[in-house]
Amino acid sequence: MKPKSGLMKSTLGLALILGAGVAGCKSAGDIPTARPVGIFNISAASDNQGGWVMAPTAVFYQGALPNINSAGSPDTCLDTLINLGLPENPGPAQYTNQLDAGSPISINTSLGTQDIMTPDTIPGLISYKIPNAGVVAYVPGGQVSFAIPGVTNGFPSATFVVTTSAPLTLEEIPPNPTTEFDVTWNAGDANSAVVLHMLYAKGDTATDFNREIFCAVPDNGDKTVNLKLARLWAASNNNLHLVKGYRWKTTFLNTTDNGILLGIAQFNFQKTIFP
Repeated sequence: MKPKSGLMKSTLGLALILGAGVAGCKSAGDIPTARPVGIFNISAASDNQGGWVMAPTAVFYQGALPNINSAGSPDTCLDTLINLGLPENPGPAQYTNQLDAGSPISINTSLGTQDIMTPDTIPGLISYKIPNAGVVAYVPGGQVSFAIPGVTNGFPSATFVVTTSAPLTLEEIPPNPTTEFDVTWNAGDANSAVVLHMLYAKGDTATDFNREIFCAVPDNGDKTVNLKLARLWAASNNNLHLVKGYRWKTTFLNTTDNGILLGIAQFNFQKTIFP
């Protein structure tokens, strides 16, 4: 199936790699520093027909597991320069010792749709993708299963079931608050987290977004923006406001031969209309 809409690049970055540990795995002292690691990224996009599609990617290497865990998300908001173009994966330095995981990797979704992923080589990185820039239909919030064939002296065979991120809808956000205010949304669960990029234009001559209020928070449905940040948001030149972000969820699985799999599932959202 060919894509019908652009898939937003994953924006998980250093702000979320904050020493959260590995949920559902051995204690940190028991985890080898170098082991077979596989990382799957899943990001939802509209199919423009009322449904959803994904274009998953995967990499495999011998090394350390990135310290990313949605269940250990920080709870913070800060004013900063705009930074939306973070790496799709935790960092290319992780992938200097890449592993063969066999081919193809089979995909099965809770919707009953199926597809495959095969290796796609770009400079310095072998990434598994659906061939021909394809996508597969699925239900955000449902499960997706990946059957990894595995190879000897490479990544071991495994079946990896990833729970994806459910859709997120932001409630109204005031454009000109005079006090602290709450950003609210439909809450997720204890194993998901939310990132908000609240873009605004700072300065009397600003004609485009040049700053953001960046929030990384647990997925409990509510975050209070303090008065200092609220004043910056309210003072945006020409009343320019835009909110982008994503709900994300991690899944872990220990495999044979000390291997480990990490699934990062993401649901992107955007708000452009403010009361």
